[in-house]
Amino acid sequence: MLCQRKDEGQKPYEERSVDWNWTELFEIWAEDFDPDTFFQQTHRTLTAALRGRRARDTLEAKRDLAAAWNTAAFTGAASVGKLKPLSQYLSDPEQDRRTKSAQAIAFFHRMKASGAPVEISRTVN
Repeated sequence: MLCQRKDEGQKPYEERSVDWNWTELFEIWAEDFDPDTFFQQTHRTLTAALRGRRARDTLEAKRDLAAAWNTAAFTGAASVGKLKPLSQYLSDPEQDRRTKSAQAIAFFHRMKASGAPVEISRTVN
């Protein structure tokens, strides 16, 4: 345990006595920070740095979990044939829009060619 409070139950503004496990704190500090700066830290800077490290680790764990979940979801989709080719996921949205527009124009030209009463006009946005 990193620290053990000796006097739980005191009011928040009263001085508290804490026993720190300095060896364990130093090992944790040395994983991410310069070991030479450990003993230059105050209680507040040490606490803030280690809380920041914990927040970063929590965020990384959530990101890794999301990546694992998405991998499993893609694997499941691929196994039942619902996964699109990778090129569709990585395609350029602007190119897709132009392709869809060209397909729509070709569709209406085919309708007109088959005798449907379709009027085709060009508009500029």
